[in-house]
This record gives sequence, C-alpha cells and structure tokens, in this order.
Amino acid sequence: MWEARDQDAVVRVKQEAYGVDVSDGTALAMTSRTYYPKSGLLHDLTTTGADGQSRQSLRHQYRADRNLWVRYRPGMGELFAYDDLDRFTSWSELDHRGVDLG
Repeated sequence: MWEARDQDAVVRVKQEAYGVDVSDGTALAMTSRTYYPKSGLLHDLTTTGADGQSRQSLRHQYRADRNLWVRYRPGMGELFAYDDLDRFTSWSELDHRGVDLG
C-alpha cells in the first residue's frame, strides 16, 4: 500500500511511504522530496528502506528553460542534452568528479 505522508502548500508530495502495513502504519520504504523554491522543480529525492539503509539518492539541476540538465547519484551523475526545439537528444554518464564518460 502507498501513502502520502507530507505535502507542501501547493500539494506536491514531500514524503511518501511504500508497503505500508495497515495494522501498524510501518512502511517498507520512505521517499522524501525537496523542491527548488523559485521554480518548484524537483531538487532532491531520497528513498530509505525500513532498515534505515539508503535505496536511492538523487539531486537534480535544471537549465534556464526548465529542462533537466544533470542528475547526480552517489559516485556518479547523468548529463542530459536537448536540441534547439527542447527535444531530448542524448544522455551520458559523469564520474564522481563530473567528468563526462561518454
């Protein structure tokens, strides 16, 4: 079962639980999100298991046109490119220093 645990003023989910046990409310995993204050775009997304271990940790950066530019994960990142019509054209991996591996 899925459950929204917290929302912000514009009703974006800030925290959600997965695998919720209806008898006691415990969850198999919790995901938290933060948003950039001015744009409202997703900044950080983290998921933690019931054992407290991190399942995913993502940080997002955007271009001025609001297209996703870079998504960081522990130890690496992903770089996204677009054409002049804002269509996604390519994706490449970045190492832990931000060097393009593509």
